[in-house]
Amino acid sequence: MTVAPVTLAALIAATLIIALLPLVLFRYLRKPLALDRRDTIVGVAVFTLFAMIVERAFHGLVLSQTPAGGWLTQPL
Repeated sequence: MTVAPVTLAALIAATLIIALLPLVLFRYLRKPLALDRRDTIVGVAVFTLFAMIVERAFHGLVLSQTPAGGWLTQPL
C-alpha cells in the first residue's frame, strides 16, 4: 500500500507546525507576559511526566484489572 506524496507533505507540514508553534509562541509572548525560561522548562517537564509516564501506567493498571479491560483492549 502506498501513500500519496501530497498526504505525506501535509503530514510533514502539520507536524512541523505543531512542533514549532509552542516555541514561536514562547518567543513572541515572553516579554509581554514576563515568562521565565526556567518556569517554562519545568512546566514542559511536568506535562511530559504526567502525559507520557503516569497516564500510560494508569491506563495499563485500569485496563488490566477490570472485566471490561479485555474487551477494551481487543474489541473485535
